[in-house]
Parts: sequence; structure tokens; C-alpha cells
Amino acid sequence: MCRQRSQSISDSEMSNPRNHSSGGSESEIVEDGHPSNQAGEEMVEDVSRGHGEERDEPENMVQNPREDVGMDSPVEGLESDSEADTSDYLDNPISEDFDTENDQWNCEWADYDEDEELDAIASDEEKFKFLEEMLEEPNELRLGELDECRQLDSSQYEYHSLTPGIPVDLLSEADIDDIRAFKLQMAANIPRVAFNQMRYAFRHKLEISSLYVIAHKLAVLSKLEPQWYDCCVKSCVAYTDDELKDAEECPECSEPRWILNTRRARRMFCYIPLIPRLQMLFSNSKTVNALLYRYRYKHILGEVSDVFDSEHYRNLCKTKVTVDGEEMPYKYFSGKYDIAFSVCLDSYLLYKRRRGGPSATPIVLQIYNWPPQIRTHLSHLRCLGVIPGPKAPKRMRTFLVPFDDECAQLARGVNTFDCVESQNFLLRGYTLFPLGDIIAIEKFLNIKGHNGKCPCRSCMIQAIISGDKTYYPPLMHPDNRSWDPRALPMRTHSSWKEVTEKIEAVTTKKAKNEIAKYYGIKGMPALGRVDSLDYARGVPWDFMHLLFENVIKNLVNLWMGKFKGLDAGKEDWVIPEHLWKDIGQETVSSVRNIPAAFVRSLGNLWEDQTHYTAEGWAFWFMYLAPILLHGRFTKQKYYDHMCKLVMILKTCMQFTLKSVEIDKLEGDIISWVQEYEKYVTEIN
Repeated sequence: MCRQRSQSISDSEMSNPRNHSSGGSESEIVEDGHPSNQAGEEMVEDVSRGHGEERDEPENMVQNPREDVGMDSPVEGLESDSEADTSDYLDNPISEDFDTENDQWNCEWADYDEDEELDAIASDEEKFKFLEEMLEEPNELRLGELDECRQLDSSQYEYHSLTPGIPVDLLSEADIDDIRAFKLQMAANIPRVAFNQMRYAFRHKLEISSLYVIAHKLAVLSKLEPQWYDCCVKSCVAYTDDELKDAEECPECSEPRWILNTRRARRMFCYIPLIPRLQMLFSNSKTVNALLYRYRYKHILGEVSDVFDSEHYRNLCKTKVTVDGEEMPYKYFSGKYDIAFSVCLDSYLLYKRRRGGPSATPIVLQIYNWPPQIRTHLSHLRCLGVIPGPKAPKRMRTFLVPFDDECAQLARGVNTFDCVESQNFLLRGYTLFPLGDIIAIEKFLNIKGHNGKCPCRSCMIQAIISGDKTYYPPLMHPDNRSWDPRALPMRTHSSWKEVTEKIEAVTTKKAKNEIAKYYGIKGMPALGRVDSLDYARGVPWDFMHLLFENVIKNLVNLWMGKFKGLDAGKEDWVIPEHLWKDIGQETVSSVRNIPAAFVRSLGNLWEDQTHYTAEGWAFWFMYLAPILLHGRFTKQKYYDHMCKLVMILKTCMQFTLKSVEIDKLEGDIISWVQEYEKYVTEIN
């Protein structure tokens, strides 16, 4: 079912400059119905990013720029022109009185003011000027030729390393120069005005098109078009599914969908399709070879070193694929080139990570077929769009409808050309896990979290209400009831369907809320067309957020006497203020002699913790705290308890874990939690 409302770049739309732009981020917020369609640059994320062969760089920097400009390129993979002579331009600054007759230096740049915004959005006049340039006979003919050539059998062509997915015979030298210039502009974040100055300065050597023309050219070449969807002005929902596609206002905040007296959305969400970018990976032989990591991976019994050792993945390999309830005749990951990936939905705070401030939510794909050494590198991640904010979405599912549709297509198979074997094959891919912090996963799974009587997403442990009216699930209840941590009532994958059916069976809103609150489930999760996810056991807890930015930070505040009003009661775990001042200063002094490769600069955590990241908390707790806190507690048992957690964290961070280590780790974690609850409950 097609749910998209796409603003594609086509010949029929070229007359409307609003549909095109020359800017530059992966996904742009669209205010008041005016999409800043700068996705022409991101439409070629894989085209302009270095998936090709590595290039040799000059060994030494040229000392005199007048003699040669063959200096190391600031962008990896770009070649510099070692013969270009820039002496004329170094000697002659841009000014109105420059001799235009001899060198034909246009006064176009004479009025340039550096104090003005360098990357301002092009005016309507500029857009029409770009459009004129695009429609000039040479450009129009070239774009038409490229579009026709793309319809030919791709197996007949050799591919250029700079442009995966584009046959080299279809590209002229001018096309390749344009792509290199565009890659430089994206990688170095060159403002539009500066880019145009560069075009003009090197016009005697290169004919570089405007960003507007290059974006359209690359859109034609890559066949990658952004898809625009109406969304709430506060990003509560996207109007994508059947329930909301005809809605006039947001069902969460009641904000109007349309600009007053128009049928244009007040805000739009840009989705960058995944399938074309996955297909491009198979047009480069080195990339294809690297993607075979999953296929070549050998599981060693009794060891866990990668996601392909997980029980969930190994069970999928024995299971037939199911799409929209229909069972396919093949199994998950049975193909040589089948792609395994996870989708990350973690929001980030803008403006110095201020809590409560505006945020945005990127939809980021991590491909597990890459070797683990490189799979988290920025160049190997794929951003599918950014949910604009200013708050996190209320209904995550509505923003993931396009992705869910693509997952269904990938599960059935997408015809793709393999440059290594020079033949087409059916490319398939499956989502293994969703990733994110606790809040992001709650939205993905559509659960109530700490607002439910069963707040845990993995088990059905019953919680009690804490002082701030949130539910907290201790193993030992105040009335002496307790849960056996080795025999908790676990949720199952079918729990979501069963609870959703119960909610739909009742008619009143109050009854629906009571069921949701009791079970902790509000409805079906965000992704569901392909049965590759296990909602109960296949949603890993985020190690970074859960421990480094939550447990450790809260423990430190507890030892400072600053955690939710808890004092030491009958116990005495609070470290005095004067000692914390010493610990904070010793932290600052210690990292001065530690190489930056291990940890960034750490501040005085007694005075200010706002700039402590997960990396900072992890390094401080595992490597500095055992030394800095030694002898600071009044009772040795608190220090020993802290050191147990240090050993647990170090064990979890090993590259390989054996089954016996995992069993021991489970026992150590249970023991640590029980001891913690014992110390805390002794307060009362």
C-alpha cells in the first residue's frame, strides 16, 4: 500500500523552484508548507561519500602556494590539482577596481559582505536564475541523456569508484568534476556563496555547475528521491497511515494540520529511502566483499562475540520469512547478500544538551554486515530522516510507516545488480533490533513504561508507586513480598497482540486505559509487517544509557546525598562535601596526564556534571573511582559494593564472552542488585 506523498524532482516540476534548493542537510524541517528541499545533496549520500577506491595523497605539503596548489586535500578521497597556478588570484583581492578587461574578473563578488549570512536560502530571483541555467540547451540535453542511459541494462557497464551505482561510460569529465566539487561542499560544509566564488575562481580550469544544477543532476543519476509527509507542527504524529491521512488536526495536541485557508501542511517530515542506497553498495567490488562479513561469520559454540552469536539471530536463521502474515518459501538470512540491520531512534537535545530544551529524533540505520570495526563509523550509517521536534514524537509508529513499507519490500526481495558476479539478484534485508534509550524504546514498543503497573518491557514484575507517583519495581517489596530474580514472569512476543485485542474488545476510553495501565502495553509496536523482531526478547537494553548515563550518575548523586531527597538514614554512605571537593579537583588533575585517545577532558564533577557524557562517566567510574573513592566511605562495604559494579561493567565490555562468564555475570548482577536494595531499604 502506498502511503507516501513524495515531492520528486522531475521535468514536470522543474518550473516550480519551490521544489528544489541548494542547501545541505540530510533531512530538513519544513515550516509553513515550504519544504527546503535540500535533499538533492543527501539524495546522493552514497554517491558522494567515499565507498570507492582509496586514493594516494601527496607525501609533503607544498610550502609555497604560488608554485603549486597540490596540497593534501582536506577531504579524504578527493584529488587535488597539482598544476593549478593561483598566483594571479593571490595577488589580486576581490574588489570593484579589479582589472576586468584583462582577466574578465566580474564585479559579481564586489559587493560581497562577510558579515551577511553566507549560507542564506536562495531568493526567488536566484532560484529562477539557477532554473534558467539548468534549462539551457547543453544542461537540458545532458540531463536527458543521463536519464535515458539509466534505463539501459546496468550489467553492461563498468562503475566509477567515486559514483557507485552510476556506470562510468555515462559520466563525462564535467560530470565527475561536478560530483567531486559537490562532495567537497558537503564534507567541508562550504557556504553557497563561497562555493560560487570557488566556481568563479577556477573557471579557467574547470566548468563546475551551480549547486542547484548539480543537485538535479545527481537526483537523475541516483534515482534517489526524498519523500515528504505532512506531520504535526509539534511533531506529535505524521499523517501517514489510513487512520490519520485525512485528519484535519493533530489527535494528540489538536494543532491544525493546514496553514490557514490553504491545504498546505504547516510542517513536513522528509524520509530518505533506504532501498536505493542499499542497492548502490553492490556497485563497488570492495564494498561487496566487506558486506560478506555476515555470510562468512562462523559461530563458535559457547561464545558470544557479535550479534550473529545471539539467540535471536540464530533462531531467525531457522525460521521462514513472514511478511504481512504470509509465509515465504525461504528462511531469514538464507541468502549470501542478505542484510541485517538495526534502527536507532534515540532523540538528541539541541543547544548544549539542555534538559527540557528542544530536541530532534534522527532515524539511523546500523548495518551489521559491515565488520564490527567500521559498522558504527559515520560513513557506514544510514540516516533515513530526522523527526524535527521540538519534542519527541508521541506516536513513533506514524513516522516509521515508510520504513516499515521498505522492510516489507526488502523481505520479499528487491532486484539488484551485483558488480562482482555481473548479474542481478534479489536483495533482502531484515531488522534485527530496535535501538535507543528507555524513552525511545517505550515509544517504539508502544508501552507505558514507568506509568504502568508492569513498567518493565521484558517481564511482568508488579511495581509499587514511589513518592513522585511513578511506578518502581523492586525485587523486595516493603510488605516483605519478593520476586525471585531467576524466575521472573517474562513477557512473550505474543503479549502485545493479546493485550491489544483486549483493549480493542472494550468500548469505553476508561476501560481501555485501565487495561493498558495494568499490562503496561498501549497497542502494537511501530514495526510489524515483517516478523523479524521479537518484541519481548529482541529489544536490547541500551548499555550506554542504562548504566553510564543512569545507574552510575545516580549512584554518584546518592553518595553526594543529592538523589531524590534520599539521605543515608540508618546507614552512612554519604561522602562529606569537603571530600567531594577534593575528589572533583583530583579528577581534573588526573586526566591532564591521560592521552585524549582514552578520554576527553573531565571537569570537576562536584561543581558541574552537565558536560559529563556517557564516555566520561564510564571512564571515571571504571578507572578513576576505585582510586579516588578508596577510603572515602565510612564503611568498607559500600566501597566493595562499588567495586563489584566496576567488575561487572568491565566484564560486559569484553569483546568476547563465554557461556560460563555469562552465567557468572548473571549471578553477579543479581547479587549486586539485592545488596543495593538491602542498603537502601535499611533507611526506613
